Amino acid sequence: MTKAMNALQAQLKAVAQPVAAPIRAEKVERGEGKPSGSRAGKVHLGGWLSADFKRSLLMVKAQTNETTEQILARALNEVFRAAGVPVVGE
Repeated sequence: MTKAMNALQAQLKAVAQPVAAPIRAEKVERGEGKPSGSRAGKVHLGGWLSADFKRSLLMVKAQTNETTEQILARALNEVFRAAGVPVVGE
């Protein structure tokens, strides 16, 4: 039995392909790339909210003809005023 096992292992080694070394990904630092023109100097703020927020936001966009960014900036400035912190001007 041992001879048969040794022969089998020898055959497996003969046909086995060498294992490739794992590829190491280079660490990419955030902020290396330059944002496109309209995004220069800006940051993304987001959150996971219920679908009702999106629906209402779309209705406000339709009524005011403002962009999402304009509506959210205005709303955040109202929160900042209420909290007594500096308001951001655009």
